[in-house]
Amino acid sequence: MSKGLNPRTTRYEFLGPPGVFLITIGAPAMIYLLHFGCSEAGGGCPPPLDTALELVVYSVSDMNWWKGLWDTEASLIYLAWYAFCVLSWAILPGDQVEGTTLRNGKKQLYKINGTTLK
Repeated sequence: MSKGLNPRTTRYEFLGPPGVFLITIGAPAMIYLLHFGCSEAGGGCPPPLDTALELVVYSVSDMNWWKGLWDTEASLIYLAWYAFCVLSWAILPGDQVEGTTLRNGKKQLYKINGTTLK
């Protein structure tokens, strides 16, 4: 294996793996915070800070609150959309094109159904 062929990354963007972890956890946490914290039931946006901790403890300890996080209809719609994407990938026609050269010198084939530049 050649050392000059697609060398291993030594410099990361967005703080590297810790940044990926923070975005992966932080983005959904912020969405939940805004959804549940900035509502009429929560006391408006931003909610009163003196009662915020009490509301969080009350909500987390209530089983109905946890059950309210699950929506069967939304889950089924998401699964149907995902199945549609997989099915579309499998049955729609498309050219097989080679990707970039990997570290081991091989190239993987990818199905592409758009316009390719040659």
